Amino acid sequence: DKPNIESKFEPIEDMYKCLDKFDVPVSDEEKELMDNLRVKWTEFQKTLGEADLMLKSKKVEMGKDLKDNITSFTQHVIDTRSEFQENGPFSAPGPSDTSGEVIDIEGAFEFISDFKKRIADNRSKADSMKKGMGIFGYDQPEYKETDDTEKELAMLEKVWTLMRDWLAEWDQWKNGRFSGLDVKTLEKSAGEFQKALGKMGRGVKQWKVWRSLSNIIQRFRQTLPLISDLRSPAMRPRHW
Repeated sequence: DKPNIESKFEPIEDMYKCLDKFDVPVSDEEKELMDNLRVKWTEFQKTLGEADLMLKSKKVEMGKDLKDNITSFTQHVIDTRSEFQENGPFSAPGPSDTSGEVIDIEGAFEFISDFKKRIADNRSKADSMKKGMGIFGYDQPEYKETDDTEKELAMLEKVWTLMRDWLAEWDQWKNGRFSGLDVKTLEKSAGEFQKALGKMGRGVKQWKVWRSLSNIIQRFRQTLPLISDLRSPAMRPRHW
């Protein structure tokens, strides 16, 4: 520190005075260094002061830039949330739908995959800014919108995975031999899908895609008694 360093100047100067008094040879280079000691120290202090002022100015500038980035990123997080809520695959046509809309499994999973990447990018950006916030004493926003979107993405993926798996099962049954259908197996499989749907949260059950899949499965289960009757050995050609 400054006082500690300056306290060493006088003893050094006294030492060289003593050497001069007793005609002890000292090189010209060393004498010049000694003569300029306090001058160089003063110049060094001035340089430090100028550097400190520059750093403070830059810190203010960097702090403003960081605050602007935080504001911009916070808005980006809000916009990402809004886009997810507006365009997310929360709906799918049900068994009573007459619009001709098809169940777009591929499109749903593409959307989910894209948004998972975007959420990961947002979290990475937030973590990188967190370091700067610590330096400038800023509190890091919680970004609840990111947390909510991440949770809903996970639930969307579960619903659409059930939808994909159910349709795959349905294609097997539909394209298989009618005589090979086992009603108990069909009922068990449909019950397992319905149970998995039922375990999902109240908010998820408000999504049209959840209601559509639930209705599709319920409608299928209602047809099982008819399938059982049609496969009965008591059926005769005249019944057709």
